[in-house]
Amino acid sequence: MPQISIISKESHKVLDQVESNQIGLIENSVIVVKIQKEDVASITKNGADAIITLKNGEVITVQNYFSEATPDNSLVFEDEDGTLYWAKFTTVNGDIADVIQYQPLDEIEPLLYNDSLTGVILPWISGAAGAGLLGAAIGGGSDSSGGSKDTTKPEAPKDVVITDDGEHVTGEGEPGTTVEVKDQDGKVIGAGTVDLSGNFDVEFKN
Repeated sequence: MPQISIISKESHKVLDQVESNQIGLIENSVIVVKIQKEDVASITKNGADAIITLKNGEVITVQNYFSEATPDNSLVFEDEDGTLYWAKFTTVNGDIADVIQYQPLDEIEPLLYNDSLTGVILPWISGAAGAGLLGAAIGGGSDSSGGSKDTTKPEAPKDVVITDDGEHVTGEGEPGTTVEVKDQDGKVIGAGTVDLSGNFDVEFKN
């Protein structure tokens, strides 16, 4: 049985670490499974669970991976030499992708929520030379009626995905907040505003 670690995206704490073929999630987390990505045959969806089937027939179940209560989870595989690979196995619509994409990571920190800028790291940004940072920020000043704008720190964006063409990032957030996508050097490569329905669609700059 593989060793599996569950790390909270919010607190950055290890919630659980077990040797098992089945784990359950209670909050948005990074799930690190110590198996080589080459050993993975498929990742499928069964209700709210993610099912990892290995080439040797072994099955690993991550309960509540797709739960509405915990919708923002990340699956990472760790090779024998400690190399980490973030597995992207869903499409923009949340369906299972035909091919699993693997993004190498030096550490899982980019997948965790950042206190200084609410957001998550998105490595698959076209033309971004690596990772990009997605953050939500509130505008300052006063509104048109003369009242003060909301200055409460917005919650982390949810259901964040890169479109199949690699030109947009979509997700959900607090209505009225500004969403910025930055490259690894801190340069803004896309920005937009969360609409009244709580959705955003940011196009990357050329």
